[in-house]
Amino acid sequence: MSHWEPVVEQIVERSYAVVDGCISADLLNQLYTYAQEQRDNDRLRYAGVSAERSVQQQIRGDKIRWLEGRCEVERDTLNVIESLRVYFNRTCYTRLSSIEMQLAHYDISSFYKAHRDQFRGTQSRQFTVLLYLNPNWETVDGGELGIHLSNQAVDIAPLYGRLVVFRSELLHEVLPTMAERFSISGWLKE
Repeated sequence: MSHWEPVVEQIVERSYAVVDGCISADLLNQLYTYAQEQRDNDRLRYAGVSAERSVQQQIRGDKIRWLEGRCEVERDTLNVIESLRVYFNRTCYTRLSSIEMQLAHYDISSFYKAHRDQFRGTQSRQFTVLLYLNPNWETVDGGELGIHLSNQAVDIAPLYGRLVVFRSELLHEVLPTMAERFSISGWLKE
């Protein structure tokens, strides 16, 4: 059985998956160091909203850096997520053709109001992928991912090494953070 199978099983069962421990500790440590370096060297930029990517901090307060394979840790991360895309296609008969990933940093008091990851008029983003890089995260730190399902809301803590995957049409938000919060986020696209 593939280490991606729990992701697929949970997606089929409830439209979202939460899996701890499926990413190597070595890659997680490299990503956490990389994230801190990007922040410390001022390489992160405020993220935009909508297809126009206009910066609106009253809606979204994180800073990002697109992963484009500029260094080994970016390439390794993209390869891991690419293997998830391939696994979805092989086991679920999806037609996912590409991935798009970014490093996201939420400073204290940052948030992202409820939204969907599919832009109006396009449904290319099929699955949203989040990998959390927050060692020693505690409940008082806030910053949970809130997923709004038709019959309930689910809050998911951004614990170190936790992988979350959900259908991109689901309404979701990042609740206000009380501590600095890092993640790798992106999409499996048709």
